[in-house]
Amino acid sequence: MASLKQAQALGGGPLAQACNFAVMTGVNAGISRVFKRIRRKEDVQSSMVAAFGSGALFSLVSGMGGPNLAANAVTSGVFFALVQGGIFQCGHMIPTLDVAKLFTSRGVKSTIITTPLNAHYFTKSVDRTNQLGFQMGILTVDFPAAAADLPEGCESFDQITSDDMIPNFAEATALLQDPLERILDEVRPDCLVADMFFPWATEAAPKFGIPRLVFHGTSFFALCALENMRLYKPHTKVSSDDEPFFVPDLPHQIKLTKMQLPEHERSESETAKDFARIAASMEESELLSYGAIFNSFYVLEPEYADYYRDVLKRRAWHIGPVSLCNREIEYKAQRGKEASIDQHECLKWLDLKKPNSVIYICFGSVAKFDASQLYEI
Repeated sequence: MASLKQAQALGGGPLAQACNFAVMTGVNAGISRVFKRIRRKEDVQSSMVAAFGSGALFSLVSGMGGPNLAANAVTSGVFFALVQGGIFQCGHMIPTLDVAKLFTSRGVKSTIITTPLNAHYFTKSVDRTNQLGFQMGILTVDFPAAAADLPEGCESFDQITSDDMIPNFAEATALLQDPLERILDEVRPDCLVADMFFPWATEAAPKFGIPRLVFHGTSFFALCALENMRLYKPHTKVSSDDEPFFVPDLPHQIKLTKMQLPEHERSESETAKDFARIAASMEESELLSYGAIFNSFYVLEPEYADYYRDVLKRRAWHIGPVSLCNREIEYKAQRGKEASIDQHECLKWLDLKKPNSVIYICFGSVAKFDASQLYEI
């Protein structure tokens, strides 16, 4: 892990963190406005793209780390089962793999549970990890696409072609509970680490006398803000989408507008209501779970890590950045889907640019743009 001094240099003090928050909310607002103008509507896809864009810039701090508290609390040689969030999107698939490798590097046997069409994204990394003398495996469960009226072969969120398919996909993932329980009964692990998108895992784990840890792909800050939005509903006290309001009771003054909120917080559409129900079930699931692990580190957001644990009274561990378990660039490149651009061509193009003239923004694994949208952005 990187030293505390390195992490402090990257995380910065309150002013640097406030700048990060400003960048995040500013990018979210900008992308939301662009998509509203392009698509002539506000929908789940637009909100998700805006969230990905803002979260991506906020998460450019990866590369520093700290002590792995969650893994240290587990007895050496314990078998972990990790339900992989890649079923939902690659933005969860890659850190899930890294979490498994991180636990494995501490002497904990880790097994990733995924679906057949997603398994090959993990194979190379798992094989390489085992070649280094660690214990890591993959188990698969069939994805019930047909039972949820999804196209055959639709096993990840980035294969969804419309917002109307979101409830069907959520239904299909809920049907994974029974096959997961059969695996838990057979293997008898000591702990289940499941992505936030699988709320039913909290119900499954206690049946076998094991704790369930929730894995969040986002930050302490983001979840603190979301929780206080849910508790205080400040957006209901403004008269327009552009009127700013403050998120109450946070360590910093965070100003937002309705346009920066997820659609299910602003809309009465059936899709928004479905999304709201999914969000509510994830919230309840975490409250009933053993606790949560975050791909974050304390020096980055100390006030919000403390707020999450001490004020919101949630049990949580920061174990990130989990990408640090990959010491070589080659190891990182083997994770997730194959890149659509050659590494050398990318570097060749970058070398033609002036220093500090290129900004990298990642919109996440489910964003799809046509030429006109890219031009507008």
